[in-house]
Amino acid sequence: MLLGIYAIISVEEKYVPIKCININELSILPYEDTYTFQEVLKDMQHNNLISKEKINQFRTNNSQTSTLSNQEIRNAIFYMDPYTFTKDKLIGSNSYVLQPRIYLGFLYNDSTSSPTKIVSLDSPFIFTKTGDKCKFIGDIFYKLEAGNRFFVGINGDVYKTAKEVMEGSSISYETSSNDYLRNVAFDVKYYSAELQP
Repeated sequence: MLLGIYAIISVEEKYVPIKCININELSILPYEDTYTFQEVLKDMQHNNLISKEKINQFRTNNSQTSTLSNQEIRNAIFYMDPYTFTKDKLIGSNSYVLQPRIYLGFLYNDSTSSPTKIVSLDSPFIFTKTGDKCKFIGDIFYKLEAGNRFFVGINGDVYKTAKEVMEGSSISYETSSNDYLRNVAFDVKYYSAELQP
């Protein structure tokens, strides 16, 4: 008599972050490079720089959005031009890079392969992993001004860190005068003549 033992192995699907795209490619972004609401929500939940408050705001904004039968709202994450600085003006000084990133929702018509217009902005954050290790602590203001333009304003302090700082660190990260790099204030504006206002 043979006795068999069956083991059930639960394999969790490996998370793959959604592709981050240059904002200058928005007006020509093919439908195939966009994501559904659920895919973006999953990406936000795995992104250590997005707070639960911003994720809940994205859920609320999406639930209030409706489309016609020949239109669909798709999403993607975009990066904008970085703000780069050095601590000192010495030769060989390390660079700190602050790159604004934002989730956008846009309208696609059945008859087009490119977006028609921007319909939502959500959860902007500052990505700092392309330069020396630092942490941005401050505010990010954003506004969709029309279907073809938006504004993002950044104002806060930058601190150097010894390692990557994870979610919630803007609250728990202890700052000291030795870590302080500088105050930064800059804005990013996007406009596209190819999109509808």
